[in-house]
Amino acid sequence: MAYIFLSYHDEFVHSHLLPTALYLGVVFSYMVGTIVVAHVSKQNFPYWNITWIPLILGLMDVYVTPYFREFDQPRPIDA
Repeated sequence: MAYIFLSYHDEFVHSHLLPTALYLGVVFSYMVGTIVVAHVSKQNFPYWNITWIPLILGLMDVYVTPYFREFDQPRPIDA
């Protein structure tokens, strides 16, 4: 799934991969920590987390933005 997503978004791979990977690592490690703490303390499972908001907004931006801009496809150079 990630390969299909990244194959259509070259600018994401070349320009924003490191910050996104770091952010996703922090979000998921925080989520794992809250799950472990909830399990050990016998609390309810934490379905929602405040760190998901920028992730959801970023995904909406990635999927909605292409509908509002035109892509100029590079044409091959005639030799």
